Amino acid sequence: MNDGGNLCTAALCGLGITLLPTFVVGPSIREGRLVRILADWHIPEVPVHAVYPDNRLIAAKVKSFVAYLAAEFRRDPDLSGEPGLAPDRHSTRVALT
Repeated sequence: MNDGGNLCTAALCGLGITLLPTFVVGPSIREGRLVRILADWHIPEVPVHAVYPDNRLIAAKVKSFVAYLAAEFRRDPDLSGEPGLAPDRHSTRVALT
């Protein structure tokens, strides 16, 4: 299976463990339906990049969109890494029912 939603559902049904990003499992962990295991084990962080042409006349809508994405990643604990879910800011977690 390679669909995060289906993997989360399988873990919620008690079918084993899964490695998923917190934006998929964060709500279930906070609700107590899933628990973290192997808290000291982490996969390498995967950076997110906004890529646009390198020129002096960047469209205002591009600047606005990049600013919006940056704000969302800082605001949303499931995107930025929530201190209650992990000791660092990595967004990928291991969850188990």
